Amino acid sequence: MWQEKDCFCLRLKRAAEELMKTYQEALAPSGVTPVQHIILGRIHACKGASLCEVAEAVGVERSTLARTIKPLIKEGYVVDAKPARTRNSRLLLTEKGEAVFQEAHRLWEQEQDKVASGLGTSGEKTFSDFLQLMGRVSA
Repeated sequence: MWQEKDCFCLRLKRAAEELMKTYQEALAPSGVTPVQHIILGRIHACKGASLCEVAEAVGVERSTLARTIKPLIKEGYVVDAKPARTRNSRLLLTEKGEAVFQEAHRLWEQEQDKVASGLGTSGEKTFSDFLQLMGRVSA
């Protein structure tokens, strides 16, 4: 018989919170959060992406991204270079944003290496397979 302590959902939630905390601590010197790093990375890769494109890539609603990106614009990391009289955003990193992204990415890669090392090769594959399965189940 299953007990509450065996709940996969609760255990995964707690593990996700702990993992997020380690990434937050690792990226703290860059001044951005893990989610902001992902957003900056998407804008870096797409060069001129719309808000919708970035939201889809990051896996959040457009309205959520609009709120999340405001501090990045305020800090001068991102600009919206949309043409006049159009609604379609064209997000770009500023020089400052590019520098912050590169620093955050370096720190992120170091944390990725630590997590992968802790999992070991077989654990990393099992974890990746599990996450891929969960993505298909929830879709």
